[in-house]
This record gives sequence, structure tokens and C-alpha cells, in this order.
Amino acid sequence: MEIKESEQRAQLQAELLRNAFDEHSLQLRVRAANEAEAACQQRLATAEAEIAELREKLDASERLDFFSRFFFSLSHMNLFSYLIYFHVTF
Repeated sequence: MEIKESEQRAQLQAELLRNAFDEHSLQLRVRAANEAEAACQQRLATAEAEIAELREKLDASERLDFFSRFFFSLSHMNLFSYLIYFHVTF
């Protein structure tokens, strides 16, 4: 009888240890997943900041391109109008 009780206690302890090990393994996996998520969030924030910076540069470049084309065409129109003016007056 004593051997059987000892065996049952040992099996119960083994079961408790297995459960504790499973719980610990689960906690480690959750911690690793949380750390991976935090790293991904950081990379995402960095990528979003870079995208915003690139959009600003693109907008500035497009504005610069627009104004350079505008002033280029304006200077040609002025030149054209001067030529017409001088041609007509001569």
C-alpha cells in the first residue's frame, strides 16, 4: 500500500512538473512573441517615418519641377513677346 501511495505521489509530482514546464515554455514563447512584435513595431515606425520623409522630398521636387518649368516657359514667352514687339516696331 505504501509503495502504491509513493508511486501515486511521484506520478502527481511528475504531472505537476510537466505542467510547470509547459507553463514556463508558454511564458517563454509569449515573451519571445512580444519582443518580436516590439521589434516589428519599431521597424514599422522607422519605415513610416522614412516614407513620410520621402513624400516630403517628392512633393518638394515636384514643386521645384513645376516652378522651374513655369519660369522656363515664362522666360520663353517673355522672349517671344519681346521679339514680336521689336519685330513689329522695326
